[in-house]
Amino acid sequence: MYDSLINNFTSGEITPKLGGRPDLGLYHSGAAQIENFLLMLQGGLTRRPGTVKVATLTNPCRLIPFTISVDLSFILELSNLQMIIRKSDGSLYGVTTVTEYLESELSEIQFTQDYKSLYLVHRNHAPRVLNYLGGSFTWGPLIPSTMDEDGTLFQATGDYPGCVAYCSNRLWLASSTNQPYRLWASRPFDPLNFETYDVVTSTENVIKDAPWPDGWEDDQTLIYEVSVTTRDTISSDNAMILEVGSNRNDRIEWLIVGQNLIVGTASGEWIMPGNIDALNQQIVQTSAYGSGPIQALNVNNDVLYIQSGKMRCRGYVNAEGGYSSPDLTYIADHILKEGVKEWVFQRVPEPRIFVVLDNGDMAVLSYNKMYGIQGWTRWTFDGSVQSVIVLDKATGQDVCIAIERNEVCYLEKFDEGSEVFSDQHETGGTPIAFESIMKSNRFETTIDSGSTIGKRKKINEIIFRLLDSGAFKAGYDKLETYPDDVASGDVRIRLGGGYEKELQMEVHSIDDNPLTVLAMVYGLEVGK
Repeated sequence: MYDSLINNFTSGEITPKLGGRPDLGLYHSGAAQIENFLLMLQGGLTRRPGTVKVATLTNPCRLIPFTISVDLSFILELSNLQMIIRKSDGSLYGVTTVTEYLESELSEIQFTQDYKSLYLVHRNHAPRVLNYLGGSFTWGPLIPSTMDEDGTLFQATGDYPGCVAYCSNRLWLASSTNQPYRLWASRPFDPLNFETYDVVTSTENVIKDAPWPDGWEDDQTLIYEVSVTTRDTISSDNAMILEVGSNRNDRIEWLIVGQNLIVGTASGEWIMPGNIDALNQQIVQTSAYGSGPIQALNVNNDVLYIQSGKMRCRGYVNAEGGYSSPDLTYIADHILKEGVKEWVFQRVPEPRIFVVLDNGDMAVLSYNKMYGIQGWTRWTFDGSVQSVIVLDKATGQDVCIAIERNEVCYLEKFDEGSEVFSDQHETGGTPIAFESIMKSNRFETTIDSGSTIGKRKKINEIIFRLLDSGAFKAGYDKLETYPDDVASGDVRIRLGGGYEKELQMEVHSIDDNPLTVLAMVYGLEVGK
């Protein structure tokens, strides 16, 4: 009998391709399936929060947050040719606006915010700005000022930018259809001013050619004439135009502000210093992984982006004075195989990335390098998730989703403070059940005679250390039920399974009961 302890799930759900690597620590800190659970910084697993229904939305739609302060946030509900503005509680703000965005274009919209101005861009349409002032909104085209007399920057078909960011007090736009590798930066603190030079006029007195008029001896002004000189000058505060110096027609896919301004293109990643100005322009390629057309995320001190193909997530992190770009789906390369539609980052209560997949499910990455957690879980629903946003509030942040259930789209909020684990569980509603499942990796270890791979194995009982949990089921051959509530402590479950060569333990929630697994201890019997 070999007693084994599992008390760390911080590697999350791992790929079947690592099934032959029980020599790795991440094999034992991960699991084959983690569905509708959250990874805890402390190492355990807890059920994902259920949702409460907030409002009924247009079906289908895209959600975009507009946060003025921790006490004032709005939700933009974008649907086919329409935008509805809602308060953070989901109620209508009273503004419905006609837009140019088609349903098929909603997921490609990129946006950035400068306090009370929200800028939206799409390559098929002129850029737009939503301003909030004095309790009311204005919505209109972004009309930049330039030195060109025709004033057509960003206003003609093919010249609409597809990427946007706000960095070093400048508004950055990039990647039109006609100029896919070009960036434009406004003047500092003047986001609509894209004038790349100043016109300076100077005057001076020049002595005329002789002969001079009579009386010049008494009036010297008679021998001078005024000369007016006009010249173009460039200062550090001028707007800028830059291009990615790629050896191919390399479309820019996103811009984001980290410690510097990071630019993601279809085949590489580029960096511009945060203190860049018109007299000190620099853009340098640092890696060549390539990106999909999805806005990157600022995650703590790192930048995360979706690689070309939209099925892998990479980081862009500081490493010994330079940058590296690790694959954050290396140990779970199956988790995004359905393709990424959109994603958001939640800072509090814990750092998590919420990813909407093309099939309507979600993938959630718990990511905190300080505490050594980098693990994926899968969240499934009785419905199809269309969009996700994070809203600031005085006590932290809320994560909300637009989800289609039975052809009706709802705005739902994950209720992290609730002890009820079902969706739409608010008072008076009809709860929608979901099941939380953990399936361990195959139990393998090293014994005196070598590895247990290929040997018959059996577990007679398993001890769970739980926290604030209700009834649940566990087993490997068949699931045994533990029916009691557990405030905090250890429970023992006797298992009735026989010997198996590929033995995997499963833990299932029951109904809307809470379930938090801190550790498991099992006695492994190894045969031949």
